[in-house]
Amino acid sequence: MRAALLIGAAWAIAWTAAAQQPFDLDTTFRTVIDQQYIGSVLPLDDGDVIISGQFKFPGDTYWRGGARLNSDGSRDTDFAEVAFMGGKITPWNGRMYVGNGSIVRRCWLDGSLDTDFILMNSGPYFLSLQGGDYYVYPDGRVLMCGLHHLNDTIRGFVGSYTLIWFSDQGYLDTTRTHRQCNGIIYSIHPLPDGKFICSGFMTQYDGQPANGVIRIQPNGDLDTTFHTEVNWGWPFAFHLQDDGKLLCAGSFKWGSDPDTLSLVRLLPNGDLDPTFNNHVQTLFTVDNDPTYAPVSDILPLGNDRWIITGSFDRVEGAPRGGIALIDTAGNLSNDGFTGNGCGLFWNGFEWKGSIRKIVPTPDGSFYVHGGYHGYDDGTTNDTLQRMVSRLYGLDVGVQEQGAMPSAHAAGGLTIHPNPASSWVGMDYDLASAPDQAFIRVRDLVGRVIFQADLPARPQQVLWDSRSVPSGVYSVELWNKGYILLTQKLVIQQ
Repeated sequence: MRAALLIGAAWAIAWTAAAQQPFDLDTTFRTVIDQQYIGSVLPLDDGDVIISGQFKFPGDTYWRGGARLNSDGSRDTDFAEVAFMGGKITPWNGRMYVGNGSIVRRCWLDGSLDTDFILMNSGPYFLSLQGGDYYVYPDGRVLMCGLHHLNDTIRGFVGSYTLIWFSDQGYLDTTRTHRQCNGIIYSIHPLPDGKFICSGFMTQYDGQPANGVIRIQPNGDLDTTFHTEVNWGWPFAFHLQDDGKLLCAGSFKWGSDPDTLSLVRLLPNGDLDPTFNNHVQTLFTVDNDPTYAPVSDILPLGNDRWIITGSFDRVEGAPRGGIALIDTAGNLSNDGFTGNGCGLFWNGFEWKGSIRKIVPTPDGSFYVHGGYHGYDDGTTNDTLQRMVSRLYGLDVGVQEQGAMPSAHAAGGLTIHPNPASSWVGMDYDLASAPDQAFIRVRDLVGRVIFQADLPARPQQVLWDSRSVPSGVYSVELWNKGYILLTQKLVIQQ
């Protein structure tokens, strides 16, 4: 607790004293994308960022699904001219899985297709219909939802299915039991114990009663110890707390409650947590016509605050253009994002303005992305920002403490992949004999979440990072009572 308070105090000092403050807009980054929406980004180690969505650069006569931006936001022309993208990006072994229409493709980081992963519809048993979400296992297998047709007469999977497993080559996984419901599952969220939270439109799952949010076992069986009362809409973003409570974000209704909800917290059995403000109000108020606006994502900031993003321009009546800070009780916090946030634009049919997600980068900064023109951080109002913006990180103005004296500085530390989603390799070299040597991983508030003793000078440590939420972490290499090196690690689940 003391470490958390000290780091929190350092952040507060940086917030008030630094030339740039945490989460301020970095105006050295701008895109020229005018329309329409960026739904996913993948920051790279070299400062570039891969984007996926539906958008145009000046002069384009067609909608693009993917591109790569240089560190200043300009388009990297070495990326594939036609990238088969558009949906969520998941990094994997120097490549990326990307949603593309109703299927998932695997690509290289230059936008070209990885031909070792087939077009899913080329398999003998699968026909894609309505797309949904997907999850990538560490070995490259894929779990995909939506609503699709199977014709595996050998194993008896014939008809419409909503949870389907695929091999690491894109073929239907004939060793798994694929699942059906009387609607569509749209979202999949992995849990540390191998289970999944799934959400969508349904009242039955594999013939059993089920509402809009269910928990399934690793093999796909329904977890009957978890039950919710979501009966309209669905949450599509989740965050599991250390105490087993589950934050759910989206646009949905609960039981007999007449309100449309956008952010709630559930107890481990699926009941609403009465200690949380489950009616936090998120509205879109353009033209003085307030409508309920969904929360699209949740990023934990330490253990007691969360950054929420979405298509709102007001939270609890206060101006918050697409991004806000929520405390542990579900109340709006004024400790950050007090500017007007993202601006509006006319998409040809209506006024829009939204931030889909805030994504940490390997260097500690953040990207926000969605559909908007202009961004106001409360100090700087940059009307030229478009669809993707870069924000300064938490360490702006904060100097590292406890580093090894320069006379003794030595050692090496390489982290891969970074960003990571499942496993992290940490190659180290102590440069001298180990003496109480270890690698330590800390979260944003300073808690030690992983530590491994180091018995030899050069070696590799593997860490299963599936049990921690998305966010920015620090990796410290220690020997002889000193920190040899500190590097940032980004986890993207």
